[in-house]
Amino acid sequence: MKKKNIILLVLFLLLAGTAIYLYPKLSKKNSTGDNPFMQFSIEDTSAVSKITIQDRNGNVALLERKSGSTDWTINKKYNARKDVIKLLLECFHDIRVRGNVPTKMRDNMMSVMATSAKEVKIYGKNNELIKTYFVGPNTQDHMGTIMLLETPEDGRSEEPYITHIEGFTGFLNPRFFIEEMEWRSTEVFNYPNNNIAEVEVLHMTDPGSSFKLSYLGNNKLKFERYLNGVLTPFAQLDTARAFDFFKRMHRVSLESYNTLLKPEAEDSIKNIAPTFVMRVKTNAGNITSLSLYLKKAKQMTPDATGQLTPFDPEYFWAKTDANELGLAQFFVFEALLQPAGFYGR
Repeated sequence: MKKKNIILLVLFLLLAGTAIYLYPKLSKKNSTGDNPFMQFSIEDTSAVSKITIQDRNGNVALLERKSGSTDWTINKKYNARKDVIKLLLECFHDIRVRGNVPTKMRDNMMSVMATSAKEVKIYGKNNELIKTYFVGPNTQDHMGTIMLLETPEDGRSEEPYITHIEGFTGFLNPRFFIEEMEWRSTEVFNYPNNNIAEVEVLHMTDPGSSFKLSYLGNNKLKFERYLNGVLTPFAQLDTARAFDFFKRMHRVSLESYNTLLKPEAEDSIKNIAPTFVMRVKTNAGNITSLSLYLKKAKQMTPDATGQLTPFDPEYFWAKTDANELGLAQFFVFEALLQPAGFYGR
């Protein structure tokens, strides 16, 4: 009997030990709060160093944080837009599971995810993979997005979940786009350290309206206008307007580089004389310029004064130093293209 009892005791201890070992794992996967496949959120998004977004056709957007910076690049070619990077990182931090996909829809949804979901890989400071999202379609009420999570520790979930951001009305799918030109930063002038030395604005069809502003340090400006082709200081300067112009030049962006023009149409615009030319010289001597062209409208359109014009009252064509064409909003550039007389005499 003693031997039998010892065997039973050993078996009991083995089973008990196995149960103790497995219980945390099973309970972790079956409880709502601790289910690892429901933990989409990333607490410290400042540790995210790289993101890839890939569709089922093999198209990829590679987003990388610049070393020691809050700035990002897209596909190792361009600076990435700060606003959309901010939205994406906020999504990583704030994303939550709203609920389960209904059982009767689960199998069909898994098939949809397998054929059309975008794969989003998120990497940490040391280039280690943190999480992978599989981003599927939006819910019928447009208040959630079907997603599936995979982690290096727990593998891939067998269940899709409905995700959302609390307090946000809408769905998350649009934040995970791939088009390079949509990620690309549209900033043409960006001087956060106030390192502008000179700004020149040339009115090509009205040279007398052209001017040059120089920053002399210690909140001192030198403002000159072109009179008969010669730079001449203002006799009286509206310093408030001059400083407002100077501050606006610290950061200026186009709307988009996506012109939807055919190559021959772009070439024809580039080969005509611009209407305005803007040049910025930094304290280090680097020069950045931008040429602006009037954009023909499809039909005669009223301008800001109510006069009919053949030109688009909302947009210019813009050409960069790299000979790239983009769209510039009239609303953004109007304050920067005032004639010299606006600032004094």
